[in-house]
Amino acid sequence: MSNQKPKVAALFAGAGGLSLGFKMAGFDVVVATDFDKAVEITYSYNNPNTKFIRADIRKLHAEDLLSPAGIKPGEIDLLIGGPPCQGFSLANQQSRFLDNPNNRLFRDFIRIVKEMRPRWFLMENVVGLLRMKKGEIRDEIVEAFEKLGYTTVTQVLKAVDYGVPQIRERIFFVGNCEGKTFVYPEATHFALNPYQAAVSPQKAFITVKQAIWDLPNLNNGFGADEMMYDSSKTPKPGTYAFMMRNGAEKLFNHRATRNSPEVVERYKYIGQGENWSSIPEKLMKSWRSISPEEIAKVSHSSLYKRLDENEPSITVANFRKSMFIHPWEDRGLTVREAARLQSFPDTYRFFGSLGAQQQQVANAVPPLLAKAVAEQIMKAMNASTGKQSKKLKPIEEPVNFLPKEVVR
Repeated sequence: MSNQKPKVAALFAGAGGLSLGFKMAGFDVVVATDFDKAVEITYSYNNPNTKFIRADIRKLHAEDLLSPAGIKPGEIDLLIGGPPCQGFSLANQQSRFLDNPNNRLFRDFIRIVKEMRPRWFLMENVVGLLRMKKGEIRDEIVEAFEKLGYTTVTQVLKAVDYGVPQIRERIFFVGNCEGKTFVYPEATHFALNPYQAAVSPQKAFITVKQAIWDLPNLNNGFGADEMMYDSSKTPKPGTYAFMMRNGAEKLFNHRATRNSPEVVERYKYIGQGENWSSIPEKLMKSWRSISPEEIAKVSHSSLYKRLDENEPSITVANFRKSMFIHPWEDRGLTVREAARLQSFPDTYRFFGSLGAQQQQVANAVPPLLAKAVAEQIMKAMNASTGKQSKKLKPIEEPVNFLPKEVVR
């Protein structure tokens, strides 16, 4: 490889967590796309050197992405992205996953791989995909990439294993057409006992407290999109909080949703690590009046969940809808606190309505997790191989599961 950074195109870019991880690993993300306006503002602000194309992926072709960046098909080194998985619950269990119209976005990712012909690709998604139909869904996706000439390996990774203060699992698909061997990264952080953590603190899981302790205290509904740090709480060099500050002089996106007095009263009964089940029935009367079957649909462990400061966070989903509670304050999390739990540095700003910002953070791939995988891809790219590169299928050759309207 030359000294030039490998070029990356990002589909379903979102706020840019996956892109940031690859940039930290030494890649050049030259073009990205998503369809949401607030996402475009967030991504473009934080990635000014990346060409952003706001469009519906179903109507987009490789040349639409590459031409604005001055790149031709076959010249991109890596394609990355995580197709939304709204079709899973609707999928016909008797038919092939990629034949289901509800899973069109997966098909579009594979279609763009076919048209763009990158040397490598990375696709990530929710771990539930692996469990569907006893792994047949994963096998079907791998088969589709194999038909295009890509050797593909999959693995479930936990963000907490790579220095992210969050127990979050994602499944990754990494493939290449060069005959090179790819090995997923080994864990760098572990669940250590107090003695082990004291001896090797750099190897212990990062906790919620380590992630957010230095951020200014807030009351319910308070905070601002731009404010100063609390000068009385300055993290030491080498700590997670210090790393997340990333040299920032101001704090952004530290604003909490204003909850009603009734909701705040419920918070007071929930201890760290506890959830909705600790709330007295009299305060949840209208909600608990529904049938046990209906309660079961919404009473998952993250509902009214107060985070435990001495443990990594549970998965950061839509933390306003789930009513995530601050570990020691009776309020919900701010966008910045959630971003810290996702490993976004404080210099990374989020735009749009408060709800849009919360969703952007919740949907993102933790940058430190992305970085760990990206570094392994970079290592594999630079490795020599005695194997003959696989020949890519001609761009004109149709792939069976692709709908006719997108096959050129």
